[in-house]
Amino acid sequence: MGRSEGQINHTTKDVEGSGGRFTALGILIPLMTWAVGLMVIAWPTFASGFRKVQGGLGDSRLVNFTLEHSYRWLTGMPLAEYLWSPPIFFPVQNVAAYTDLMLGVAPFYWVWRWLGSNPHTAYQLWMLSCWTLNFFACFVLLHRGLRLQLLGAAAGAYLFAFGSPRYMSMAHQQLVPQFWLLVMLAGLIVIFGGARQSSPAGRWMASSAFWFGLVAQLYTAVYPLAFFALGIATATAFTLILRPTRERLFSSLREHAAPLAVTAVIAVALSAPLAIKYRTAAQTLGMHSTAQVHLPKPLSWILPGNSNRVYGEMLKALDLEDYRGLSQTNGVGGATLIACAVGLWLGRRRRVVQLMVAGLGGLVLLTVTFPGGWSPWWIVREIVPGASALRAVARVGHMTLYPAALGLALLVEALTARRRWVFAAVVVSCVMVEQPHRRPSFDKASTMARVELIAARVPAETETFLLAVTGSSWDKYLHDDAAWVALEAGIPTVNGRYGHFPPDYPFREPWIQGPTDAENIRKSLSAWAGNHDLAARGVRLIGVAPRAVGKRARSASPGPQVEAQD
Repeated sequence: MGRSEGQINHTTKDVEGSGGRFTALGILIPLMTWAVGLMVIAWPTFASGFRKVQGGLGDSRLVNFTLEHSYRWLTGMPLAEYLWSPPIFFPVQNVAAYTDLMLGVAPFYWVWRWLGSNPHTAYQLWMLSCWTLNFFACFVLLHRGLRLQLLGAAAGAYLFAFGSPRYMSMAHQQLVPQFWLLVMLAGLIVIFGGARQSSPAGRWMASSAFWFGLVAQLYTAVYPLAFFALGIATATAFTLILRPTRERLFSSLREHAAPLAVTAVIAVALSAPLAIKYRTAAQTLGMHSTAQVHLPKPLSWILPGNSNRVYGEMLKALDLEDYRGLSQTNGVGGATLIACAVGLWLGRRRRVVQLMVAGLGGLVLLTVTFPGGWSPWWIVREIVPGASALRAVARVGHMTLYPAALGLALLVEALTARRRWVFAAVVVSCVMVEQPHRRPSFDKASTMARVELIAARVPAETETFLLAVTGSSWDKYLHDDAAWVALEAGIPTVNGRYGHFPPDYPFREPWIQGPTDAENIRKSLSAWAGNHDLAARGVRLIGVAPRAVGKRARSASPGPQVEAQD
């Protein structure tokens, strides 16, 4: 290949220099890059003095609620005696298995709660922590794992941590923490790349990193892990095609057989509790039908979305109806895309580049939709366990950040190695400019004030309650309000909103527009109480007006209360 695997032939000295001369600079470069990225992506949080929580009132608060429930479970607080049963959909048990558990990243939330932050502030600090961990995990992988120069590694880590898809996930923060996948990738690079590992300790550490990263990501969020695993599978298929890479693969497997086998057994044991819960939930609720599945469209991989600060207005003018969904806009911008592609081309002889491109290419082929609506994904659903549980398959576009980060790092390194500092600066500047989006945020003080007002209306002797919207318009955040009201009041709620609802759940949209609606909901509540061995007099119906909409809306009032259910 002209270059030994895992090594880089620099035409100039590494920016770190020799003899420790530039040690301080070596620390400063990634710190400055991280600080710029964090300041840009979290500007609404910083500029508002942490008054605004980035993300919407729906899924963002749902992720916050999930993290808060795990904290309360860990500390033995009321309504959290059982990790798998948060105080929603009461009294149905094990509903935590309806969504991502987030336990793999919950410690980075718990620490802020232990230090005295309220739940919303802890959530803001948790988001900052996840962006930070994404950045430094990618930087260490590129710089120490793949031996790339500091400037290139910092640029690649910036794109990975603060790229456009991360902005698009602002209201779906369960998709953002992917540093455990980088731990998996680091283990794979040590096992299958570079020189043979002569140290037994090194082989055990690499195997442990791979399996520990897998388990931690499984306990965090399933979508990123599922797509990452499929990417590994397609990259492995590519490896098996060519004899030299096939022989290297088998040789590495033989060398690491014992540590891989032992750590795999431990990983299975650690994953079993969650896997059993998910399997039970799947048997109870069923899988998503093909009509519910959202596959990526051809331009989903390259369009950055209407909220992008550079391309948003142009995309709005084009009015691309099929590309308005968040999962259908996973692009990183035109200049960034070209820069990453050039970098990957320059590094095309490197095995890691070949495998990353093969993995991404495999994901594209597995999810492409042909004229008439047929897709290879329908086969994947049938033969891959758990694949039929994935609904928003278009989120697979997030996987572009892995080869994109590597490609950008390689290009910046090539430019700086040739002392093309101006070109490198232009490339990095274009990348930084193309990533930001205008994303929603909400005022945490007024949001919690509304929750507190509603909680004050829940009678202390109530066993459980159901919130219902009263008025001419529906409030899509009702269930999220109810979840937080349950925590504030210390009383579980019948309301709930996850990726699934319990079987025969009749309260997906409890909306009172007239006397008939109120009476029907009361009857459903009575039936719910009877079916779940609840005392009818302990189940209360509480009506709230939908929250005011519009930029000038400031009232936190939840509106009038419906008479309590007797």
